[in-house]
Amino acid sequence: MPDRSAITLEIAPALFVAGDPVEGEVVLDFPLVQEEEIEEIVVKLRGSIRTQTRLGESYLIETTKVVHENKSLWSRGHVYPPPDTHVLRLPFKFELPARGPSSFDFTGFGKSASVRYMIQVIGVRGIFHLDRIIKRPLAVVQPDPRGAELRLELHAGWRGEWGRRNQEEKIRKGIWGDYSTVKAELWIPHMDTLPLFVPIPFTVKVTSITAPTKLKDTHPEEPIFPTIPQTASEIELELRRTISLTARNVSSDAEEIVAELLTSVPNHAAVVEMAEKIWIPKGDDGKGTWVQETKFHSTMTLRCPPTFKLETLCVNYYLHLKVPFPGIGNSLRANLPITISSGVASMVDRALHPDTPPTLDLPPAYWDVAGWDLDDHQDHKD
Repeated sequence: MPDRSAITLEIAPALFVAGDPVEGEVVLDFPLVQEEEIEEIVVKLRGSIRTQTRLGESYLIETTKVVHENKSLWSRGHVYPPPDTHVLRLPFKFELPARGPSSFDFTGFGKSASVRYMIQVIGVRGIFHLDRIIKRPLAVVQPDPRGAELRLELHAGWRGEWGRRNQEEKIRKGIWGDYSTVKAELWIPHMDTLPLFVPIPFTVKVTSITAPTKLKDTHPEEPIFPTIPQTASEIELELRRTISLTARNVSSDAEEIVAELLTSVPNHAAVVEMAEKIWIPKGDDGKGTWVQETKFHSTMTLRCPPTFKLETLCVNYYLHLKVPFPGIGNSLRANLPITISSGVASMVDRALHPDTPPTLDLPPAYWDVAGWDLDDHQDHKD
């Protein structure tokens, strides 16, 4: 039998949306409340933007309040449990600010940034006792009606136009010799923003065109330079995030890899479409070029905090493609900037989506309340 607690906080596990309510109940075990001499129950909603950077041997920190609300739910001598029960349930409701940014957390070398939200319950016990405290982090995103529409379109199967990013380079086997041509194309749905929590199809097309050669000098059943990747594991397609932060007028930038999109999710394994080598004659001297082509089709489901821009913190994303070819330095790279939005118009109860619960991919530090210091909880009237 689990240990009893004088105070319990009940909030449905959900992805909350800025501008929507946060509702829950504080449950009091009345005999324990009396035994622990709890005098008042205060519930708080806190949200803040915090940036930190290093300047020489000092750390500069800037904090901006997003939301700062208190409610006193109960005080000793005013409300008692219903007859035949020792439990008193105290409902509460807060409104998240409509312009509140999405939850976010980043820590790098000498710098950090976060957007954090939390419900905090204080069981006030007077100046000679330690208060009873419960903290519950909340994951919050910005409302995104347009992204919600796009999410439905993607669920039904994308039938719209495709956006493309092309990259082409000239490479050769060594220091000498004629150049071959290699190309890479990244196709994603052409839309203003990519929503979270829905499979988004994409295609990587890789093409190589050999340097002019004589047909009799080649054997199509054997590898022909430049050979192209045959499996998805040979290609890097990464979702990368850039962070620009400012603390007390000192700016700092950072970048991190958020996800590997071709190899990290087994359910989204790539479908490989390999074409036969094609010989294309060039002129009357018997020379021509071999064209080789492979396509990799897959999907990505994004769960990262969306793109946003604040006065002290900006978060952006891009797709980074790297295709290796034989030879030193013969890798083809391309970057495609993207905008990510929540794809959510209102609060989503994760209990109603047990197979694919919509929740942000936030680091463990976000959920570790021991590291949170949104205000001085001892002064429960603040």
